[in-house]
Amino acid sequence: MKLLVFTVVLVFVSIIVSAQVEFPQPKQIAGNLYEVALDGCTSVFLVTDSGVVVVDAGISPMDGHKLKASIASVADKPVKYILLTHHHFDHVGGVQVFMPGAQVIAASGLYFNMQNSGKTLFDNYIAEVETAIHDYQLQTSEQVQEFIQSGATEKADSIRNNILFFQSYVDSCKAVRFVKPDIEFKKSYTITFGGQTIILTHPGPAHTGSDCVVYFPAYNTMHVGDLYLEKTFPLIDKPAGASIDSWIKILGQLADNKKCEKRLICGHGHIADRSDLLIMRQLLMDMKSEVQKAKRSNQPVKETAIKAIMDKYPDYGAPDLLEKDVIMLENAQ
Repeated sequence: MKLLVFTVVLVFVSIIVSAQVEFPQPKQIAGNLYEVALDGCTSVFLVTDSGVVVVDAGISPMDGHKLKASIASVADKPVKYILLTHHHFDHVGGVQVFMPGAQVIAASGLYFNMQNSGKTLFDNYIAEVETAIHDYQLQTSEQVQEFIQSGATEKADSIRNNILFFQSYVDSCKAVRFVKPDIEFKKSYTITFGGQTIILTHPGPAHTGSDCVVYFPAYNTMHVGDLYLEKTFPLIDKPAGASIDSWIKILGQLADNKKCEKRLICGHGHIADRSDLLIMRQLLMDMKSEVQKAKRSNQPVKETAIKAIMDKYPDYGAPDLLEKDVIMLENAQ
């Protein structure tokens, strides 16, 4: 099973939809705080009297420009800060669009991870997308000719335009330049800007070794990055310092945190309330438990653990990531 195939399919669906609109419409969370569903991730931006603060910038310059247009639809102010929840390409690829002018802040180790395991993941992803485009061209070539011969040129053009858009998407991904943060903090960092206070916290290793949680006290809103994923198996990015044990602990702490009481934003999907964090926590506990159980019973760990987990979570996506996680957990325990 190829790594990231599920992700590639999801992105293909999303970019076909996004091609129909100039930019994603920002959704008001409260007051001057907004969220934007980009191709790569869910970004948040805060408009202040002194400028705009952004959390995560999407997968590529294409995404960055969409985010820039979304912000401009609300306020004619420059982006002054970009806060990164972690180093993965779907969250950092659009940062360069806001350079120069914006100050980038992240948890310690993010740039190292970005240049190493992050680059490997991104290169693999681009290769997967290019393969998918090639396969799509082969699968639709006869259909395009049939449409042309029957006079249905609009349908043929639609397929061709999709391919052109896919190719421009890949070109934009290839144009990504990883931007070194101006500040990398170890435990926490507080920004006072434009009459607003924003608190960044590195809770410890979890999804990666350089995760960051961003809290907006005035709006009682917290962006947790990819510490929570809606009905999707996670990537436990061990080469980047991830820890399933620490992640389980952190989710329990966040679920008990009253700062999370009102609004939670995550990188992919939606969070209804703090109880959702416990669902994610239980998933991680089950993943670890099923691997241990298979090893104790001398069963084939990969096949046994994956089946048990998928039986418990039949409607969850990204089974390719689950397979990678199980292999990692088997070798680590």
